[in-house]
Amino acid sequence: MRDLVNQTDVALQIASALRTELTSDEQDRMQRPPTTNLDAYELYLRARHHMVQFTKTGLMRAADIFAQATAVDSNFAAAFANAGQVWVELGESGQADPADAYPRARRLIDQAIELEPGLAAGHSALGYLKMVWEHDWTGAERSFKRALAIQPNQADCLDHYGRLCASLGRFDEVLMMQPLAYELDPLEHQSDIVNAHLRAGQYSQALQLGERLVEKDPHYDRLQTTIAWAYHYNDRRDEALAAIRRATVLSPDSSIWLAQLGQMLAMHGHDTEAREILTWLERAAREQ
Repeated sequence: MRDLVNQTDVALQIASALRTELTSDEQDRMQRPPTTNLDAYELYLRARHHMVQFTKTGLMRAADIFAQATAVDSNFAAAFANAGQVWVELGESGQADPADAYPRARRLIDQAIELEPGLAAGHSALGYLKMVWEHDWTGAERSFKRALAIQPNQADCLDHYGRLCASLGRFDEVLMMQPLAYELDPLEHQSDIVNAHLRAGQYSQALQLGERLVEKDPHYDRLQTTIAWAYHYNDRRDEALAAIRRATVLSPDSSIWLAQLGQMLAMHGHDTEAREILTWLERAAREQ
């Protein structure tokens, strides 16, 4: 808890410094509720419930319910922003055609920011899109910083910004942001806190934390893939392959988990099975 308090204090200091850059409209937005329509807000909460499952079924259901929420309240910017985030997730995970998912996400996110220029969720979703689709990492960081200036406890933003910092090798920042994202929303951000330790080369810490989290939620596919790599880097290969196989069973629509299984099989010397998976993925990419 002491570490969490320190991390929160740092995040608040950063946000306080950035907040001086906010426009008067953005500062005013911080004081307003996301919607005054109770029916729309209930739909929004239901959509978030499905969204954080991160399965194709859950994400598609979330996209549908967010659309219902915006039909009820056409000015509900947070619902547009979250719907955009859903489509980014679907495109990144290979559970929808990226050529369709990313432009759809961009339209929804742009609409959210047009409705509410001071909406943290909108800038956070834009940063996520810039990171994984446009590969504009400078622009992504600018959007993430804007979101945290508006709302320093935006868990989605802390998680995605942490992933960006990991890609840039800024692991001190990752190990501040990811634990805070987990503390703010432990149901949604379980796996990336383990990934933070993996990317920083802290393999034993990743394994210890991952095993505790998997024990709480053994049916979460993302945790299974994460603990698989923790086992791998701790030279526990049989357990690594068993965990990554469980992830592909739990989420059979995910090409990412199947690709990671193929990668791990190749790394462990199982070339024949790895090539079978690669052939299947190449065929699927041509056909879908």
